[in-house]
Amino acid sequence: MPRVRWRVILPVVMLIVSMLLMLLAKKQESMLRRMGTGWEVPARILNCIINGPGYYLSALIPVPLPQSLDSRLDNDGARLLGIAFFWFLIGLSMDRRRIGRSLGQRRPIPVGILFTFGALVCGVFGYRLGGR
Repeated sequence: MPRVRWRVILPVVMLIVSMLLMLLAKKQESMLRRMGTGWEVPARILNCIINGPGYYLSALIPVPLPQSLDSRLDNDGARLLGIAFFWFLIGLSMDRRRIGRSLGQRRPIPVGILFTFGALVCGVFGYRLGGR
């Protein structure tokens, strides 16, 4: 039986899910505008929750995309690179743990400090960029 390579499967699956949520958000946004509300659409909120820091931090990295693709994805297409990278890192850690080479076993204190710092940075960016 072939081994599952999470570092490949997770980014591909999550890119597809994210693109579908972006298309759904564009559809939902037009309905909200007609109702006269300033609320954030549920599909975009779900996309933010699922993709975590990859969604917010990728907004800081400019990625050139064709305007037609970016407009279809509700101008969130530039976030796809960050989402893919975020899920690649999660898949890589799952693959490393499966073969017994996880980072936390050798150096638990630096890994814990790095994780805490990353969580704080993502929380600050998420708080400031959350309003879009």
